Parts: sequence; structure tokens; C-alpha cells
Amino acid sequence: MHRPSTFRDYLQKIFTKEAAVLIVFLLVLFLAFIVYFYRVCFVGETQAACSLVKQTIDSEIVRCQNGMENLANDPRILNFLYDAQDKTTVSQLLYAFSQEGKLREDFLLLAADGKPLVSSLYQDNLEMTLKNEDVLMLIHRTDSPSSPSAAGTIRVPLLYGQQAGYVFVRSVFVDGHIAGYLVIFLRQDGFRLMTEQPFVDHMIIYDAFDHVVYSTNPVFVDTLGKMRVPMASDGEVDVLGKAYYASIAGAEEGRGELRVIVLASVPHRHVLVQTVLLFVALAGMASVSLSHVVVGKLTDQVLRPVEKLLLAVREVRSGNLGYQMDEESGLQEFQILYEELNGMVHEIGRLMQSNAELAERKRLMEVRQLEGQLNPHFAFNVLEALRYEILFDPQRASELTVSFARLMRYSIHRGKGMVSLGIDLQYTQDYLMLQKMRLGSRLSYAVQIPEGLLSCQIPKLLLQPVVENSIVHGLERAHRIHIQIKGWQERGDMFLLVEDDGTGITSERLEEVRVLLQKDHASPEHIGLYNVHRVLRILFGDTYGITVEGGVHGVRVVMRLPVNKKVNKDVDV
Repeated sequence: MHRPSTFRDYLQKIFTKEAAVLIVFLLVLFLAFIVYFYRVCFVGETQAACSLVKQTIDSEIVRCQNGMENLANDPRILNFLYDAQDKTTVSQLLYAFSQEGKLREDFLLLAADGKPLVSSLYQDNLEMTLKNEDVLMLIHRTDSPSSPSAAGTIRVPLLYGQQAGYVFVRSVFVDGHIAGYLVIFLRQDGFRLMTEQPFVDHMIIYDAFDHVVYSTNPVFVDTLGKMRVPMASDGEVDVLGKAYYASIAGAEEGRGELRVIVLASVPHRHVLVQTVLLFVALAGMASVSLSHVVVGKLTDQVLRPVEKLLLAVREVRSGNLGYQMDEESGLQEFQILYEELNGMVHEIGRLMQSNAELAERKRLMEVRQLEGQLNPHFAFNVLEALRYEILFDPQRASELTVSFARLMRYSIHRGKGMVSLGIDLQYTQDYLMLQKMRLGSRLSYAVQIPEGLLSCQIPKLLLQPVVENSIVHGLERAHRIHIQIKGWQERGDMFLLVEDDGTGITSERLEEVRVLLQKDHASPEHIGLYNVHRVLRILFGDTYGITVEGGVHGVRVVMRLPVNKKVNKDVDV
């Protein structure tokens, strides 16, 4: 299979081919966009706007009908119709009701003889309303107790923005006789606010008899107040030579008293199509004309950071772990690669240094333990004690022999660096048993560690150096010492405590120990506590380690490490 002779030639061919594919893709994407825009955005948004207007109108009609039913039985209105007193209360009640709706409304309360009692209409508008035959006819349709309410499309040409389009009437009966009439007018400027939506060019609200309640443009209404172009379903329509997409809500039988038509101008879509087509054509021609120049510059820019990466890989492969790349790059992806490579090289160096330090610390700990167990004085005391125990208590001598053997085997064995807490605790108890045999009543100890923590993994030889430190320094100027070993779990971490009541520690020496523990690299004369602290920090992070507290009455050493946390696999333990 033929391959490009150079990476540069390969990139040039790829970029040229991709430019042609991009142009074809843009054309296909444009066609898909047109379909999506028309069917989902244009049609869908128009239908959604129409449905929203219809729901708003239906909810307002229901509110008016139910509210007028409640008002017709309100004692305050009934008493007012009877004695014409407390007009202010009734006015406030009716005004509050008219302001609750989403549409703007006016109200009128008439006496049984048609005399206006309370109204929000201006005086001129009130006089025109009382003279309007359609309004009077609608009012008298409610004279019968069997049909006390009525509603209808009545275009009352009122002034000062109070022009009404739809009217509700509810007669008020007292003891079977008409006491008055309550009239609510839906103002046309309330309908006008609902047209302020995307994809709504025009809106028509009409009743079941095609009488127009509201229209954004009189061109859609004929001289009789009816719709000029009746519509039965959604689709494109032509109104006086102009194309619209019409969405209809409520035209089905039984879907409320008013219907809604929302019209979106179709020419808007044509303008968008022409604009996008022009853009795609210009973009395609520009891509073809500039492809050679752009491909050359892109190739140079891509190859430059690649060559830097190759150089860095060669340097690292040759063993130069101190090599760091210049992180300045014109391409964000290569900038990230530079930073990651620098970080990786730095991390490799850090891990190698940590492994070396950890290995040395563990070697020193094991050598120190081995020296302690092989110390002639220590071994002589153990063997001398065994000689007497064999004479007086063979069973006890057997237990001590097993403990001494386990102690030696655990110290010499160079197996896994992580062991269970139970194993390390057993080793420490063997050590304490032998020390107890040597020191007698001068040493006592107690262990309080929950059984659930015994399976947790900890570094090998963690507890014994701390216990040994307590015995060695605690008995310097004390006749007796009691050592407590405790453990507990708190917020996902395990805490191990070694506490004694021995000689104690001065504040100056305590401060020296704390300063020493904060150093990353140190070789103190007494390395037991420091090595334990460094091993915990190297394995688990700076959050963990040991803390030392104390005074004249003893010393407390607390070791903190995670519960069952896996050690970094890159660290050789």
C-alpha cells in the first residue's frame, strides 16, 4: 500500500481533501437546517405560540365565569343592590377582581332597572355602552333564573383604550327576582399583549360564528366583523396576496368558546434561505482559493511542535530526566502535551527519588530492628530468662521461645512492605513479651485495638520502633513504665496511639522533635520515629504521618494513615 513519502505531503493531501469534503458537508448541513428550521422551529414555535394564547384565553374565560358566579352571590354586592350603601367596598371588590386576570378588564354593575351603580368605564364610554343594542340584548338574555349568565363577541367602539371585544354578563337574583346585572368587558389591548411573541406576525381571536374578537390587522376582518379568510386547519394560506403559515387552536368542536389563529409570515423563511445559501457559496469559494496557502502554513505549524516532541522523547530516552520542554506553543493541544510530558518526567524523577528514600528508610528500620534483636545483651537476657523459665515453667518457656523465634523471623524476612495490622501487632506483642520477661514488674502494657482494624494494611515494622522508643527513653529516669497501644477509625483514616507514663519529655526536646519531623531529608541520631514518619508520608502523602505530644508525665505518639488505602503502585514498598 502506497504511503506518503513525508508527513508534510501527507498533511497537504489530507487538508485538501478535507476542504472539499467540508464544502459538500456544509451544503448537506444547510439542507438539513432548512428542513429542521421550517418543521421544528418555524412550524413548531408558531404552533406553540398559538397553543399558549389559547390556554391563556381559556383560563381567563373560566376565571371570569367562576368569579362572576361568586360575585353574584357575595353578600356585600347583594346588600349594596338592596340599599345602595357602602359603594366603596363594592368598587374595591370589583376592581380587585378585574385586576386578577392576565387580560385587562373593565366592570359595570347595573341595578335591576338598568341604572349604572358602579363602573370602571369612563363616563363617555359608559353612556355609549348603555346605548349599545348588542350589549342590552346580551344583558336581557340573563333575565331568566334558568340561564343567569351569558357571553358574546361585542365590539363596542369605546374611547381612551377601553375598547372591548368580548363581554360577560351575570344577572344577580334576590329571592327569585332580579336585583341587578354584573358586566365584565375583556379589553382589546389585553389581547394585544399576547401577540408579543417570537414567530407571531399576526393573531386573530374569533368565536364559533367567525365573529372576530380581536385582530392585529383589520385586513383579516370583513365589513360584518367576521373573518375574511376562514381557516379549518394548520398550513400555509394566502391573504390578499401575502403568504402566511397559520396555526389554529380551538377550531375543534367542544374546545371552548373562542378560537385562536396565529399567522407567521412565510417570506421570512425565504430571506433566511437566501442568506444562508449566499454564505455557503462564498465560504466554499474562499476555501478553494485559499486552500494552498492555508495548507502550507498549517503544515508548518503542526510539524514545528511535533519536532519539539520528538526531541524531548529522545532526551528522556537517553536518560536526561532533568530535560524540560518550553511550554510556550501556538497550539493548545501541543501546549497540553508539553505540560503533560514535563509533568511526567518530573513525576518519574520524584518517584525514583521517593523509591530510593523509601528503600533506604525501610533498610535502616529493618537493620535497626535486626541489630536490636541480635544485640548480645538483649539475646543474652532472653536466653538467660529462658533457662530459668525452663526449670520452673516449661509451658511459659515454650511460649517465650516461639515469640523470640517469630520476632527474629519477622525482622529478617524481606517480604512485602505492607502487612496487616494484626501481623505487625503480633510482632510488637512478641517484642513486649520478651521485654516484660527481661524487665519484670518495671514494664506493663495494654493493647486496645478494635478487631475490625486488624485486617487493615500498614507498613511493616510500624509499631515496634515507636514502642521501643517509649521503653528506651521512658525508663531513663523512671522505675516503672506502663505502655498503652490503642487504635481507632475516624473519617476514613486509622489512628494508632502509643502512650507511656515514663520519664516524659521536655518542651525544648519536644519542639526539636516536631521540627525534625517536618524536614523531608534528615539523618538524625535516633532515627526510629523519623523513619516511621517519613515512610507514612512517602506512601500515603503529606496529610499522614506521626504527631508527638508529651510533658513530664509521659509521651503520646499518634500515627495517622488511611484505612485499607492502596499504596501507589509506582512506589516500591
